[in-house]
Amino acid sequence: MHSGKVSIFSDSGNGYELVSEDRNIVVKGMGYTIANLMTSDENDLLVNYKPGYFELGISSVDFSSVSTSAYFYEVSSGISLSSYGNDLDTEIKQLYPLISQRFNSTPVFTASSAKYLADIPEERITFSNNDEIRIRIFLEKNMAPNVSIREIGLYSRNPINEYKVDKPILIAYKAFQKNLIKTPQIKLMFEWSIKLIDV
Repeated sequence: MHSGKVSIFSDSGNGYELVSEDRNIVVKGMGYTIANLMTSDENDLLVNYKPGYFELGISSVDFSSVSTSAYFYEVSSGISLSSYGNDLDTEIKQLYPLISQRFNSTPVFTASSAKYLADIPEERITFSNNDEIRIRIFLEKNMAPNVSIREIGLYSRNPINEYKVDKPILIAYKAFQKNLIKTPQIKLMFEWSIKLIDV
């Protein structure tokens, strides 16, 4: 079992200050990633199973159906390449994440349509000795200028491992109750923590 939270920090020039903290949703892609890791070959690259990308969105997933509360593989409405902004230090990639629509049997994963995902450097991912992983995501000043952010998705890098070009899968998701307006005057940091709970 997994639990997680997302803490949001804002910096307008005086250092990062906590502005929000709330639980996230760990989705089925996390279980799929862990299952693949447990059955991986010793020569497989461990980095492929770690969180590696994030995606910003301007809507939110509808949780009105209990059966889909964790069985989804995409953010509701990911932003376009141009909406991420220009002159970024963060690398934005066009990728084809894995999706599945089969909820009640063994899923068969296929590539989705093209998505624009932002890279998370490996040094921003840390593991603690209490089975918790922490991921720091930075939205620099030039990123998503004046975009009303409503959701963010976290992806593992390439969990099938055999692909030469990454095919990520959504592993955790956070929708915001209010739009998060990202202006060019501020930087944002999302500290995403996910913990494995022994039940």
